[in-house]
Amino acid sequence: MSTQPRSEQRGPSLWAILLILVGVVWLLAQANIISRESLSVLFRVWPILLIGIGLELLVGRQSRALSTIIILGTIAVLVVLMVVGPSIGLAASAEVTTAEYSEPLGDTESAEITIGAGVGNLNVRPLTDSSDLFSADIRYLGSIQYDASGNNGRAVIRLENETDGARFFNPIDLFGWLNDENSTRWDIGISPDVPVNLNLSAGTGGADLDLGDLQLTGLSVNSGTGGVTLTMPAVLNDAEARPYDAVVSLGTGGATLTLEEGIAVNLRVNSGTGGVTIDVPDSAAVRVDAETGTGGINTASFLTRTSGDDDNFVGDSGIWESDSYASADTNSRITIEFDGGTGGLTVR
Repeated sequence: MSTQPRSEQRGPSLWAILLILVGVVWLLAQANIISRESLSVLFRVWPILLIGIGLELLVGRQSRALSTIIILGTIAVLVVLMVVGPSIGLAASAEVTTAEYSEPLGDTESAEITIGAGVGNLNVRPLTDSSDLFSADIRYLGSIQYDASGNNGRAVIRLENETDGARFFNPIDLFGWLNDENSTRWDIGISPDVPVNLNLSAGTGGADLDLGDLQLTGLSVNSGTGGVTLTMPAVLNDAEARPYDAVVSLGTGGATLTLEEGIAVNLRVNSGTGGVTIDVPDSAAVRVDAETGTGGINTASFLTRTSGDDDNFVGDSGIWESDSYASADTNSRITIEFDGGTGGLTVR
């Protein structure tokens, strides 16, 4: 007696239901039916989805009924938490707050300024026609820590975002990008009249840093998921000028760095997944020591490879120097150290 293979009974597809759920939430958020606080709860407790998927893969495939129970139970838990979460304190602050800060220049002789932007684009510019040392016009999520002090002509300013778990994701930016009222941004102005040691951090969002007219004594830039555009100034115009140290650490976004004529800098770039382009002055004394994970390295024609090769199976590494680097004064050199991940490097 012949037997026919019995068709396997499968439960509902968790992935299909998940896609439907995401679409429904997105639609309700666009229609302003779901509150920002509920969205904040959802993006805080989303690992419950991973637990549900794991349970369905582990035990749900043994029974269609059990698979259905796991799927519907996971969705029910998420829905309940979205509804009651704001009232029991699970919601991170999703309200955009506007604030302005400023500090007078006065008799300040130098400054150390630290900016920690959480969510939103970070824009830094030199102040023009202003008697201020520092100004900030920001729209932010969460809370702000702002401190300003001074001693013996040196000012110390710190402006940082405390987003209480929303630092790396902004549901407002995802669901409300067509509404300018919901956008977050950091507009920072700094006086070009005094030397400044500058520390900048951007979480979620791009960074547009026009520092070309500033007097930098040191620079640190850290970015999360957005791209970075950075213009770096020359050294201080005095007999005691020395190359300043600059560190640029990138996450998932790429970067374009422009080094102005007359600059002397020790620049270290750590890149994640994005490509990096560095524009250097044609006549500068330049040394590039670079290594990439999977990306390539392209250099300007006036740079000659002095070590390394590009015959690696993946990535590239080596040292490149301009003809003038060896004979140049140590106080007029550009040294670039690049450690790349999946993105490449272009020096032009």
